[in-house]
Amino acid sequence: MSIRGGIVGAVRRIGLSALCIAAAAGALVGAAEAQMGRRKADPPPKSSEPQKPLDTSAKPDKTYPTKVTWQLKALGQKAVPVSAEITMMIDENFRGTGYGGCNNWSATIYPLNGQKLVSGPIASTKRKCDAAKMQLEHAFLVALHSGGVWDLDGPDLVVKTQAGVLRFFRAL
Repeated sequence: MSIRGGIVGAVRRIGLSALCIAAAAGALVGAAEAQMGRRKADPPPKSSEPQKPLDTSAKPDKTYPTKVTWQLKALGQKAVPVSAEITMMIDENFRGTGYGGCNNWSATIYPLNGQKLVSGPIASTKRKCDAAKMQLEHAFLVALHSGGVWDLDGPDLVVKTQAGVLRFFRAL
């Protein structure tokens, strides 16, 4: 093969590569223009089937009610006495604070998509109370830390967790 034949072959290969690159770039530009409305896209193919209306029944996620103090009303199937005063409030910075019936507690609690609550580690004071209060406080904090799905049921906040259902009412 001569030098001239090698050069011609190289130019043809480069030309073919450049042609492929140019075609791909043209296709990308055309797609971008169609997406941006600069160029009319082809009309959709006609179908003999009637078009179905869009499903608008899906409801958007609710916004978690921050800066509201909630008092525990029930843990699982057991009613919690109002005198226990177990509370929870999540502020606009997602800092959860409250009273567990014996100790004050705090944690980072994030409301996520799908009305989920995720809790970080819970810090609490270390006061000792009678065994029944301590047991109720422990069950509440374990349920709160296990995360869950929240919803508003009338005036109540309901948090369904792996450790049980927490039902709150708005505290004054």
